[in-house]
Amino acid sequence: MSSRTPTRSGGSTRRSKRPRSRAPLAPVLVPILVVAFTCLFLLPAAISSPLIAVAVIAMLTLLGYVAAVGFDKASTTMLIMAFGFAPLTLFEIGPRPFVLASFLFAIAFFLALPRLLHEPLRLPGMFMLGAVLFTVMGLISAPLAIDSAVSLAYVFVAVTGLVVIPAAVAWMAPTNRQMWAMMFAFCIGTAISTIYGLPRNIYRNAGFTYHPVALAYTAMLALSFVPYLLTLKVRGRWLFVPPLAAIAVVGVWTSGSRTGLVVLAALVVLIPLLERSLKLGIAVIAGILLIMPTILKATGDKSNTSALSRLFGGGGAQDSDTTRLSTLRDALDQVQQNPLFGNGYSTEHTYVIHNIYLQVLAAEGLIGLIGLILIFSAMVAPLRKVTAPRRALAYPALAAILAGPFQPNMGDHYLGLSLGLSMVVAVGLLKQPPDDGFPKPEAPRPKLYIRPGRPTG
Repeated sequence: MSSRTPTRSGGSTRRSKRPRSRAPLAPVLVPILVVAFTCLFLLPAAISSPLIAVAVIAMLTLLGYVAAVGFDKASTTMLIMAFGFAPLTLFEIGPRPFVLASFLFAIAFFLALPRLLHEPLRLPGMFMLGAVLFTVMGLISAPLAIDSAVSLAYVFVAVTGLVVIPAAVAWMAPTNRQMWAMMFAFCIGTAISTIYGLPRNIYRNAGFTYHPVALAYTAMLALSFVPYLLTLKVRGRWLFVPPLAAIAVVGVWTSGSRTGLVVLAALVVLIPLLERSLKLGIAVIAGILLIMPTILKATGDKSNTSALSRLFGGGGAQDSDTTRLSTLRDALDQVQQNPLFGNGYSTEHTYVIHNIYLQVLAAEGLIGLIGLILIFSAMVAPLRKVTAPRRALAYPALAAILAGPFQPNMGDHYLGLSLGLSMVVAVGLLKQPPDDGFPKPEAPRPKLYIRPGRPTG
């Protein structure tokens, strides 16, 4: 039965019948398919294996959370969790460096993918050129390696950590407060790792990582976050930052890693200069004076395995120095064999080199090394082009550059996630900088000048 609608002229017209729009099937079919898949496959498998049962519970919890809060908020939560678990490298889900944090970051990225498909990925030209040179030379040099499969695998790991993860974090474009939460979670994870390893610190503290050097590296990166965490004060939670920073210093100290200690000292000197802060400079001088007795004591104690004692030759550092010098001489021989294209990566001759720049030069040649330098240069470009507090986001990349001559790790995902924060501010140079989290000063109101005139009456 059709209804009639009166018109202004008093007549009536027939109202057209609109076809009913069909509801989309995805919101209905997806839960049904998930429940069916869980009942038919996952539950029987979960009964036979506790590990699969935990995975099923986690998956169903994640699906429920996504359904409750939406894709964007769930993606942000997963990204913060990835940063929190990044320092805990013993949570492995596959061959190193693929850990639990890698899995959480992958979930965060795919949850954000529907939004990202509508946003262009803009990266600095210097970074893209460096990524191309580094990747292409790694592929070209692989056939020259002792084992081409091993070389290709290492190139994949290095490109993932130095290029893919930082670019993905920059594409996700977290806000300033989200990055604050990510850094804060990373510092909490580092504190948990450090405290976990203290009772087990027989020789050197490895924390909840695969090696003491990894604990020192994560603690060093956590300390590079401190300037940003203290500058952008979020709801009083910044009060927890100094204790977390102190625990990170304990992590560097007890790990016995001289690299972490040297890089930390370099950051302590460089950051006040970069920030042009007299207060920070005075604080650094006061801190040096306070720890001077400890430094003098460490120079005479050769049995102590702390980072400071090993820096002065104690704690078995001489044996480590002998091994590193031997690998450096081997690396220089490799460079002489093929300085332009390199000899590919290998476990015997490349990964043992505790210098990523010499490592890349020996494996990928001079062109590959130029690519690595361009990648890092793009990440630290904001140091001279961006004002505080976003300039502090480049400090993780600066820490990685300073640590490069003393350590062999390029592909660990805790490093890739940290470099992603530096990429966020580097990408911000290509467009209008986002809100820095501080209240903007109000624009001055225009003053009204009233010209005195004759009274009218």
